[in-house]
Amino acid sequence: MNEPNAQATLVEVIGALGLNEGLVWLEPLVDRSLDEDVALSLAGAFGEIGGPDAMTLLARLEAATPPSLDAVHEEIAIAKEVGKRDR
Repeated sequence: MNEPNAQATLVEVIGALGLNEGLVWLEPLVDRSLDEDVALSLAGAFGEIGGPDAMTLLARLEAATPPSLDAVHEEIAIAKEVGKRDR
């Protein structure tokens, strides 16, 4: 997860699995300075995994994301809706 070029892809794969266990791998990224692609992937992954733990991490990501990253905030809003659905 420390290779910047692979982060977005790894995050997408973990999100696509949709398993709550994947949050252990994603949580450390929330508190890092992320490029826009990784932040977008992370928001999407939290939405795909869903549930209260993912929504908590999504809220942390939202708080840490600069307002200038409009696309990331839009993805976070979508992920909130998707993540609320019953799994």
